Amino acid sequence: MDPVKCGSFLKTLRKGKGLTQEQLAEMLGVTNRSVSRWETGTNLPDIDVIITLSEFYDVDIKDLLNGESRKTEQLYKEGSIVNMQAQDKELIIKAAEYGSDKAKASARRSRLRIALIALLSVVVTAVLINVAVMLLPASVNYGSSEIFTRVELEEAAAAVKADFTKMQGCKLFSLKYAGDEVSLGQLEYANEYLSGGEPYTDCIVFDSVFHPPVFGRGAWDHHMYYWSWTLVRTENDGWTVLTKGYC
Repeated sequence: MDPVKCGSFLKTLRKGKGLTQEQLAEMLGVTNRSVSRWETGTNLPDIDVIITLSEFYDVDIKDLLNGESRKTEQLYKEGSIVNMQAQDKELIIKAAEYGSDKAKASARRSRLRIALIALLSVVVTAVLINVAVMLLPASVNYGSSEIFTRVELEEAAAAVKADFTKMQGCKLFSLKYAGDEVSLGQLEYANEYLSGGEPYTDCIVFDSVFHPPVFGRGAWDHHMYYWSWTLVRTENDGWTVLTKGYC
């Protein structure tokens, strides 16, 4: 197979149809440069394009690749169509227009696919980030206390986390010790209004930040919640969650 001979044959066929390189390129959905490279023998068309050209020019694929056809020699002379009827010319024009519309539709579909892929990538990325955040363990800021040891604060925080597991679907992000002053104030209030008889000896207050359930939110109507957890203990018992709710 001679690429130059094949290209010259393609050029003759195109001119025989009365098409410019630009018109043929639009019909096939390729660039003018691609058509030019075919006709100079620099490159050969892809197999699907060769099949299309074979059907359009009514030339066997073998003849198209060999660069010659007896049938073509009878029909074409010096790049002009011999005895071509007016309806044949109209058919070629319609074919070229159809090819152009087809190329435009293909370009629109390509742009739509790219847009959908970009949108899907954004959604997937957002979901992955959300999942990663939801899997992170809750951070705890124990602050500083002149009343409680670090061990006592850790035990109280563990009691909050254990109680939080009852809030199914919620994600705890952080706990922060509210401070000695707040804790002492809540101890006084609890002993005056909430004690069931035996007075509480200690009280610890933690402020929290958590996310409501992603699905089945029910009464949860905010994106993020900020609650305080009041924990108390007596001389005979460990830390117990007494109240929890908005700060």
